[in-house]
Amino acid sequence: MRHIAIMNKRLGLIDNTLSYEKTIESRWYKNKCFCTLVFLENPVPVRSFNINKSGYGSACAWLCVDDVGKISL
Repeated sequence: MRHIAIMNKRLGLIDNTLSYEKTIESRWYKNKCFCTLVFLENPVPVRSFNINKSGYGSACAWLCVDDVGKISL
């Protein structure tokens, strides 16, 4: 299973993640009633690619897929 993070370069988090300064990501839901924590291990950069997020929701920033090739356009 591959976990894909859709990240915005302008926020500066990509460099922090790849240098292991950032090792955890949190997502708050339902007016901060609960939180999902994602612990980051072995991050690797990939070349930018267009993505088909059909079925994942337009605001989704994390995708879990068996094969990245299934979502890349």
